[in-house]
Amino acid sequence: MYLTTKRPARRELNRSANAAAGMATCMLCLLGGVVPARAQTSADSGAAEAGLQEITVTARRREEVLQNVPLAISAFTGSDLQAAGITDLRALAFLTPGITMNSNGAEGALQPVIRGLVNLNGGAGDPNVGVFLNGIYLQNNSAISLGMLDMERIEVVKGPVSALYGRNAFAGAINYVSNKAPSTFKARSTVTVGNDGQQLVGFSVGGPVFDTFQARIASAYDKYDGGYKDGVNGLRRGGHVKKDTQLALRWEPLEKLNLNAAFYYGDDFFDDIARSVNTNNCGTPGPTFAGFQFTAFNQYCGELRDNIPVQVAPVSPAAGTSGNQRRVQSGHLGVDYDFGWSTVSWLTGYNRVVQQSYVDFTGFRAGIPFVLTPGPGTVSLFEGFGADFNNEDFSQELRLASAQDQAFRWAVGGYYFKSRSAQSTLVGLNIGPVPAGQAVSPVFHGTALFFKTPDGSFSQSNLSLSKFTEKTVSEFVGLDYDLIDKLTLSGEFRHTKQDKTADLLRNTFVANTVRPFGLIPPISFGYNNYRVTAKYQFSPALMSYLSGANGTKSGGFNQRATIPSEFAFGPETNKTYEIGVKGNFLQNRLQANVAVFNIKTQDLQFQGVSDNPNQVGLVTKNFGGTKENGFELELAAAPIKGLRLSAGVGYVDAKFSSGTYSYSGNRRVVAATDPLSTIAQTNPAAAILTCLAIPSCAPKVVVLRNTVGAVTADRSAINLVGNKVPRTSELQFSAGAEYTYPINAEWDWISRVDYRHETKQYPGVENYNFFGARDLVNLRFAFRRDKLKLTLYSDNLTGDRTAETAAPNTRLNDFVADWQVYLPKARTFGVTVDYAF
Repeated sequence: MYLTTKRPARRELNRSANAAAGMATCMLCLLGGVVPARAQTSADSGAAEAGLQEITVTARRREEVLQNVPLAISAFTGSDLQAAGITDLRALAFLTPGITMNSNGAEGALQPVIRGLVNLNGGAGDPNVGVFLNGIYLQNNSAISLGMLDMERIEVVKGPVSALYGRNAFAGAINYVSNKAPSTFKARSTVTVGNDGQQLVGFSVGGPVFDTFQARIASAYDKYDGGYKDGVNGLRRGGHVKKDTQLALRWEPLEKLNLNAAFYYGDDFFDDIARSVNTNNCGTPGPTFAGFQFTAFNQYCGELRDNIPVQVAPVSPAAGTSGNQRRVQSGHLGVDYDFGWSTVSWLTGYNRVVQQSYVDFTGFRAGIPFVLTPGPGTVSLFEGFGADFNNEDFSQELRLASAQDQAFRWAVGGYYFKSRSAQSTLVGLNIGPVPAGQAVSPVFHGTALFFKTPDGSFSQSNLSLSKFTEKTVSEFVGLDYDLIDKLTLSGEFRHTKQDKTADLLRNTFVANTVRPFGLIPPISFGYNNYRVTAKYQFSPALMSYLSGANGTKSGGFNQRATIPSEFAFGPETNKTYEIGVKGNFLQNRLQANVAVFNIKTQDLQFQGVSDNPNQVGLVTKNFGGTKENGFELELAAAPIKGLRLSAGVGYVDAKFSSGTYSYSGNRRVVAATDPLSTIAQTNPAAAILTCLAIPSCAPKVVVLRNTVGAVTADRSAINLVGNKVPRTSELQFSAGAEYTYPINAEWDWISRVDYRHETKQYPGVENYNFFGARDLVNLRFAFRRDKLKLTLYSDNLTGDRTAETAAPNTRLNDFVADWQVYLPKARTFGVTVDYAF
């Protein structure tokens, strides 16, 4: 969260000014809703006087001083990223109040959670947070964690900005802005070596090719063996190999005409995230089959522990369970022409993401037991689960904006987006160990039909195989009017029309039938998004704003649907009201930002029961809602020469509102009067029975009338009103300190510590269980001389192992799910050498 500055002729620059500027900016950033990104020092800007000078951001699609923008933004300059050792989105969230990061069990499936707005539809549909690279939307959520070696800055925008960005900026947006080609020669190299096989080598170089044309190229190789090891077989988890390259070009053939282009390519491999299995301890007894007791309980209650030894399945990569392989291509071409009275901008973007993942699913070193048939006995097998994604999209945006030096300012434009994608999910068993003359028996239904290849490798079956297309067209307008000297009224409006198609080639619940439902009719959505804001500038150093906005997350297709009425689900919406204050104090040595918000969501994209009485699994529907109330505070200060301090607090009370129910494991009830107490006799495997066996859950069980045409069938469900929204911490607190001390006329010593605290999180909507508060500490010591910097670091200094997220992974042998906690990155330490040419 700090700005690292270059000092030209060394001592003649005022160190106090540098520290004050960097610190103040940091705190602003921490303020949460309304945060300035890290500010520059007067030394950076070349100004003579001490103090902070705000940097420029483009969160509203135009260049603005961050502290003047009436939005909740945390921004990190390239110097901030380098100083804090930020290399991925997890580390970015570490320093940003109001945001948590859910890994979903895979590095290539990160899901940012802003202000408690969580994707609750089982991973289907669009994400809640829009992620952009140089203004280009990254549709595939597996591609959002990019290499950060050559970033100019990253902006985290909190609150719905669908009117500004469209593209599902439902809870907020994350903007990557890579470095542009410089007008003078610049180069940088970096090398890192650390524990657990850490190796990073990167460089960037750029400058003028000829008078009006500049170029820049950057590349990095990043390897990590993983910080968790199986104590029995020595195998590791949590490693990666990332190879990233960026190219930037800029051409200014005329004084008023500017063309810029960039291309990013990443070829990355992510190992399976380290997991600890928590054996179920509550609910109802698990099944007994052929005299074999699979598990004692079918649920886990209480705190999910993180100190259980990690187990790694000794599965050969030749069997297919090798991790997550991802290739990302993203490029853009931008053209700007300044007419004087207005500027026209044209932006073209292209993305392609190919990801293949297949990993051990159950987290046991010895596999899981399957009953043999005709038997007797069992055999332990490894279960694999994976997914393939192939996504390609193309976009264009045309924008005309007025000059910004007038009382009335405007911008109008249009946006076009087209994509096509294919995805599948896979499941498999390594059935090679099954003895000759034997087979694995299904416990509840025809599981064994999936596995017919006794060749020693994993037999596989497509649970689903689908192709999708999308075409989106938007028109938008933005207005700003200085009503009086200190009062500005602003408004943005966007109309969006989306057309989507789906070709469901294979369905989870229809065995091996190509296009089981024939051709799926296309769907269309049309919706409007707005944002209105009033900003009052009390003084040049103090501003306040009040805003109201709505957000929309697009609807989509149900891959688990079995009847036409459920092939698609509709958009999810929210309304957000926010008030914020941004201020600079004590001659720019202190910055403080605060934002208070109220959010209501409705038409949740949530897992509900199918109207098909024979449908076993759940399908995504629109029902229920949530309420989120909270605030964010960010502070930065430079109290004495060489010292910079930062602190940030994010608080959100996120709960389910009326009409929200969990149908997980629901059962049909013969009639509305059917006593719930008879469930034990009529359906011993029902999850509703599990709820009845848990004192905190039993009072929430209800029976709901479900009428489809002339057929009425009641369903048991769990009333979620008042339950906490999962995967978000009620309180996040960040703090940091950096001290720069001149050793002599040539060398500086820099020490830095960053701290993050998050309160407990509930991984499931029923709130049966939780994982506890987590405390992370990063420590750095650096020695700097002009262009050379040597840094000794340790991240996660205390070795905190509190879960990052948790999920129940259902086993194929008994269809019961033990809860698995996904562990954070282990303690790392090492040395980094940076040299700027």
